[in-house]
Amino acid sequence: MQEYMSITRYYPFMSEESLRVARSLVAEAERVSDLSEALVEYVCEGNPPKDLVLFALRMTLPAKYMKSALKLASAFEDYSEIQASMLWAMFQTGQFSDRQEAIRALDVVIETPFDAALQVEMLIFKGGIATGNDSRRAFDKALKLCDTGSNLAPSRGDLIAASAVQRYPDEEHDLRLEEAREALQIATVNNDLFVQIMALIALGLNTSDPQEAIEANVRVIDLAQLLGVSYYTHSSCNNLGYNYVVIGEYDKAVRYYQRAMAVV
Repeated sequence: MQEYMSITRYYPFMSEESLRVARSLVAEAERVSDLSEALVEYVCEGNPPKDLVLFALRMTLPAKYMKSALKLASAFEDYSEIQASMLWAMFQTGQFSDRQEAIRALDVVIETPFDAALQVEMLIFKGGIATGNDSRRAFDKALKLCDTGSNLAPSRGDLIAASAVQRYPDEEHDLRLEEAREALQIATVNNDLFVQIMALIALGLNTSDPQEAIEANVRVIDLAQLLGVSYYTHSSCNNLGYNYVVIGEYDKAVRYYQRAMAVV
């Protein structure tokens, strides 16, 4: 599998031995789904270094592989980073309802980060589930961190895309649209396909142009199929169904809603 920036942006934070293992698993995998499964299986079998365990987590959560993430959480109960990430993921998917408990778990990791990239990720997670000023402060703190070092530059696109998606309900659609386009530009330059997906989702949500929304969601489906992440195919097919309802093309809307149901 090609080493997309979605994968390689974590390499600067890994030891040489962990990097050797990671690269060998990337080379053997055909898709991100294969890589996620192989990483989780590898780290759960022995006594791996912490940076490799967190790399497995990073290849699991963005693709919404909850089964693999739960396996990690069960195997590494003493890793606060994994437990906090799981609470976030479960809150996002409706499997956990205590928002404040999830935020407290994230705060523990934010205050004692394993590496700067992880701190940015936890702040992005917090910004996504916190509300009001707490959400804004988390995103602003993450943005300041991204500006402090070249190793964190790829995380900036991830951060901006997350802000545009997570803060979509606040109705500042012009600002969210600007964020989505900036994130897409960064992710395209970096060849970071996961961030491209998030930026395109944000673009589709916030644009007032139905045709632009349709084009964005079609691109999401293409990228999701390339990476092997069906979660995004499902959500974008749903979005396309809505987009076609808006412009009155009901036959196409029905087809996309049916396709969304088929990939649940």
